[in-house]
Amino acid sequence: PPLALQPAGPDAPAPPSSGVGLYHLAIRLPSDDHVRAAFRTLASAGVEMTGTADHAVSHSLYLKDPDGIEIELYADVENWDELPENERLAIRPWDPR
Repeated sequence: PPLALQPAGPDAPAPPSSGVGLYHLAIRLPSDDHVRAAFRTLASAGVEMTGTADHAVSHSLYLKDPDGIEIELYADVENWDELPENERLAIRPWDPR
């Protein structure tokens, strides 16, 4: 599976407030329906979710583990290369219900 790495060095973006170490884990699910099902399952179990997002190319659900590490469950819904460049970094509200 792919592994995304955060750049480091003088030209890199500022690190997250948690400092060095793992702060975000993204898990790609097979489809949008799987993300919606995860939302329903987690909500019915009383798991607190920290947010959702429509990123134009994917739909995401966010929660934190007991150590405060952000977990993102997401599914691709569009092909990145087929979107206009001004839409590629979109973050819009998304309702997974």
